[in-house]
Amino acid sequence: MNENKEPAGLTAFREHILTAEAYLLCTPSGRVRYASGPLKLMIEEDLSGRNLNDFLEDATAARLIAETLAGNPYAFRCEMHGQAFHCRAEPWEDGDGIQIALFPVNSDKNRIKPAGMGLFMARELDRELGILMPAAQLLRDSASPQQAPAAAVLQLHLYRLLRMSRNVEELALVESGKLQLYYSEVDLRDFCRNLLEQVRPYCEAWNIELHYRLPDVPVQCRVDADRVRSVMLHLLSNAILAQKDGGAVSVTLQQRDNGDAVLSVADRGCGMGGDLFRDVNRAVGQEDPRSTGGLGLGLELTRAYVDAHGGQMMLMSGEGGGLVARVTLPRGEQAVLDELQTWRAPYGTGIDPLLVELSPVAKKEMLMK
Repeated sequence: MNENKEPAGLTAFREHILTAEAYLLCTPSGRVRYASGPLKLMIEEDLSGRNLNDFLEDATAARLIAETLAGNPYAFRCEMHGQAFHCRAEPWEDGDGIQIALFPVNSDKNRIKPAGMGLFMARELDRELGILMPAAQLLRDSASPQQAPAAAVLQLHLYRLLRMSRNVEELALVESGKLQLYYSEVDLRDFCRNLLEQVRPYCEAWNIELHYRLPDVPVQCRVDADRVRSVMLHLLSNAILAQKDGGAVSVTLQQRDNGDAVLSVADRGCGMGGDLFRDVNRAVGQEDPRSTGGLGLGLELTRAYVDAHGGQMMLMSGEGGGLVARVTLPRGEQAVLDELQTWRAPYGTGIDPLLVELSPVAKKEMLMK
């Protein structure tokens, strides 16, 4: 049996689960079978597999077990890792164990931090999408010609939800100070060329020209390739969205004498109102400088990735209109390889990471080919 899989038979407990931020499900002997995600975040420990008397006073644990197995609710107060809870224990409706709802005593330290809740919710959404995505693919594969457009739209919006979920998850890691980078030596010239050619069909779908100018020699930098890829795709997606249908996106890559790489993405959209540069490193959650919207979490996350590399990201008005996003990445010789870790699991079997990242500018026709 998977001890941390939520058991069935919780109808009578639903009202408590909906109001409690944390709960435990235990065997009749007092062994924890399931600990909810919010509780893990509150106390920074998974109690699954532990006995109640491991973290409750022996008398409290014994009374709790005796009362609930006799069919009576039992209220008590406990403290774990310095955090206090008002608790209510009841028998499961099938009498096969104990269910405990834990309500934190009103105190800031006993509340889930927004970053922790965001991480928990994003991962829960990821899990649900992991179930829906294969079903949507099966539906699309078996759809009739008349059903194919609707099936493609469904799948496309699931990709967008998956992208949003990953963005929230990454931002929660940033807010909690737990964002980790995986550095490798990357030739940004070849890296950019390969990625831009993959993006070209998305530009063509919107009748947008894609131009790029790269150095004649390799541009070596030590970066987290996955995060830099996301930075580029965020900026390219925003540039495409800014122009609706028709226009051009221009990308340039340069390397300064000190080894820093400078990447610029320019579009011919509506540009920015107001003055010159806007330094997006200065604040989290800045609004889109263009009235058309569309940057949202992508801009905030892009800024966070660049900042984590010790770089700088700035937005400026283009000379002929439009917007230029300029990213500077340091050479990165100081990186210590044995201290670096991978950062996240892949999206899953059969899911195209490029389509996830560019889902805001993907068209349903691209899924019907």
